Amino acid sequence: MFAGWVEVGLCTAAPAGLPAHSKTDYQDIIARNVFNLTPVPPPPGPPAPPLPQITLTGITTIFADKRALLKIHYPPGLAGPTKEEDCILKLGQHVGAVEVLAIDEKAARVRVSNNGTIMTITFPPPGQEDHTAATTAASRPIIRRPLRFAAH
Repeated sequence: MFAGWVEVGLCTAAPAGLPAHSKTDYQDIIARNVFNLTPVPPPPGPPAPPLPQITLTGITTIFADKRALLKIHYPPGLAGPTKEEDCILKLGQHVGAVEVLAIDEKAARVRVSNNGTIMTITFPPPGQEDHTAATTAASRPIIRRPLRFAAH
């Protein structure tokens, strides 16, 4: 038995009749966009934090200037738990990102900038006032203990 080796040569050069290819030959395919490819959209940014809820509790003109009495309810977030803040602000004053822009005592409305969002707030309708303090106190159970008198 005779085993022999066969040599196979690979041709690395282009045949004599064909031109050599370059990267620019495929630019026509890319330009046609046969598959309707679109660029990948950038990832969405972080969601905007929720705005504080502002309640108009009063308007006063007792001093030389107008003042708005506001209750600001901050939602829970990165800064910490929920908190409420009562404030009296005159035109142009601000607490955090809440700024008073206009006070109209006759129409009973105040225009504020709430983190850059301009909004007009009015008094809540009758019957829808904020009763959070009353409901919190009412929801606590009352514990009654019998009185004990010491005998002498």
